[in-house]
Amino acid sequence: LEGFAFLTGSLRAKIEDEFPELTHGLLNMLWPNYLRPVPSMTIVQFTPVAGALAQPAFLGRGCALDSIVQDETVCHFQTCHDLWIFPATLENVSAYSGTDVSAITLELTSQVPMTLEQLDLSKLRFYL
Repeated sequence: LEGFAFLTGSLRAKIEDEFPELTHGLLNMLWPNYLRPVPSMTIVQFTPVAGALAQPAFLGRGCALDSIVQDETVCHFQTCHDLWIFPATLENVSAYSGTDVSAITLELTSQVPMTLEQLDLSKLRFYL
């Protein structure tokens, strides 16, 4: 009887030791991002003071950004890519999906009297 108890206890200890490996394997299959550390990230919208931005402005990688204070807490971020700030506002987004053609229409309003060629929108990034 004592030998049986010893074997059962040993088996139970082995199952308990391997349980995290079992749950990690299942979580990794079902929800792989749950076990991976992900740094805090956000998408930022810049709203310059009216008339202060006459042409696209460059913002380099690693530039420090602080969030608006919420409940006495400020979140600190930094840019991970070089980016450009444009004197334009996204007014409307619409999507069309047909059987042979799909399209997303973005309506931009320029805050300064410039043509699209002068704004050089090839550097503009959108996250929809």
